[in-house]
Amino acid sequence: MVRALAADLPRKGRLLLAIAAAGLAAACVSAPKERVATAKPLDPNSPVVRDVEAASRHPGPYPRFADIPATPKDVRPSADWRKAVAAQRAVGAATDKEVVELPTTLSDTEAYAETARSRAAGHESDAPSASTREQTEAYAAAQRARATPPPAPQ
Repeated sequence: MVRALAADLPRKGRLLLAIAAAGLAAACVSAPKERVATAKPLDPNSPVVRDVEAASRHPGPYPRFADIPATPKDVRPSADWRKAVAAQRAVGAATDKEVVELPTTLSDTEAYAETARSRAAGHESDAPSASTREQTEAYAAAQRARATPPPAPQ
């Protein structure tokens, strides 16, 4: 099949295909060397390192297809899962329909906004008096006089 594919390609295409295959093969050959060259040294006193080295020397038996357990009997079959998903989607669609049919309670919003604006504006009696403003300014001036500036950056 590869020969049939290569025969259909023009000469330059075959050359590029050969170069690409050689590059991939070279990358696969040099990959383990790169990984080993950049690996950090391991602590020989670590118990984990000893366990890993022992496991790499004796990996143990490979699993067999016969070791795969049988499908449990108490698991829902896929057809039942499909029915449950369809039922859940139907419940979701019914809920969406009910939400759309709910009456809106947002009416007369302009009156609500006007009430909120009037509360936010406050009353003239809430404004600070001249003596209160003077006391605040005197307190702020005393605090500024008491404060020491931070040291200059070095």
